[in-house]
Amino acid sequence: MAQITNNPDLEPLAVTVSRACELSGFGPTSIWAFLRDGRLEAVRVPGVRRTLISFRSLAKLLVPPTALEPPPRRSGRPRKRPAVLT
Repeated sequence: MAQITNNPDLEPLAVTVSRACELSGFGPTSIWAFLRDGRLEAVRVPGVRRTLISFRSLAKLLVPPTALEPPPRRSGRPRKRPAVLT
């Protein structure tokens, strides 16, 4: 799997489906499914019959959700733990 940079100045604006496959490790069928269900954003260029994928949406798809935000806090009182008999 190719590395995605953390520097926004070096990121491309969009990539082809085949390049998205190389970067992500997913196959073309998965990439098209992600486009269809909205997890990836397609970029349309007038006059060009080619589907390009927003690089930011691809990077967002590949970042684990735990790295983006902390898990939600549980509300309420903590549960009592049973006493351990020794």
